Amino acid sequence: MKIEALENQLQLVNFKLNSVEFAFNIMNVHEIIKYSNIRPLPRAPGHIKGVISLRNQILPIIDLKRTLFNSFDTNENESKQKIIVINHKEFRFGVLVDSVSQVFTLPTSDIEPPPKALDFERNDSVAGIGKLNKGERIFMILDPEKLIQSNDDFNELVQDELKLKNEEVQSQKSNETDEKLIVCFKINQEEYAINVLNVQEIIKTKSITEIPQQMKKLEGIINLRGNIVPIIDLKDCLGLKKDASKPCQRIVIVMGKNGPTGLMVDEVTEVTRIYQHEISPPPSSIQAGREEYLEGIGKKNQGKRVILLMNIEKLLRENHEENAA
Repeated sequence: MKIEALENQLQLVNFKLNSVEFAFNIMNVHEIIKYSNIRPLPRAPGHIKGVISLRNQILPIIDLKRTLFNSFDTNENESKQKIIVINHKEFRFGVLVDSVSQVFTLPTSDIEPPPKALDFERNDSVAGIGKLNKGERIFMILDPEKLIQSNDDFNELVQDELKLKNEEVQSQKSNETDEKLIVCFKINQEEYAINVLNVQEIIKTKSITEIPQQMKKLEGIINLRGNIVPIIDLKDCLGLKKDASKPCQRIVIVMGKNGPTGLMVDEVTEVTRIYQHEISPPPSSIQAGREEYLEGIGKKNQGKRVILLMNIEKLLRENHEENAA
């Protein structure tokens, strides 16, 4: 995976199990998908939920509730669950979780080693304890490799078969070496995306303080853990209609040369991977006002899903220049 960790910082994908917070280093995450039909695997140990087919690739699915909590309770809201697809050496596997909360950056100084008394049957899979809001919010950072190594049955039942299948898949992907991880979100029912390397975190919409009218394209400012962050409504930047009855639900905090900026969006859909051959230049016929901030059109699922890829660096640069003028 080509994503590099920031110096003295980690980008993390935060998720929940039984209302307990966990996280994976985003360098281990290939993509995040909605719950899919999981087929049971014969003779599989209890912590292996089964397998799914993802773009002709067979992925085993580990149920972390069973692995970490020894819980075999049936989730009544399976349709709301997520599968985090993990890169593991020669193959990938999925991790079933209740929900994915956010993607954010955490200083390594806010991560402590797990206490020796941590009461998990497989406590070596917990790589550290992360702290947010001055320690008021804590979560456990999991090591996917230790998670697999601790499951000998997983390796015995699945690993050899997966290597064979994935070799076939990899032979079909020789032209997919140029890839990027993107955060997808919706604005007025259209799907947009930005490179995950630009994303610091994703938060729920909070109270925004208005600013003088002469500040162009800025919706206002928020206080984010003691830092003043300017907020941009992407509908204004893209020349899209605003519906007061449908307020934006999320703010994507992105990092630019002049510090963090929040982007107001309707909803964040997923984190996924896109390959260069799936990206086309924006057509000249695209609606005026949007083309200047688009760097490409992503087409996934054989063109059935269209994602507008944003040039977030240009948007932030021009916004700063306009307000500095």
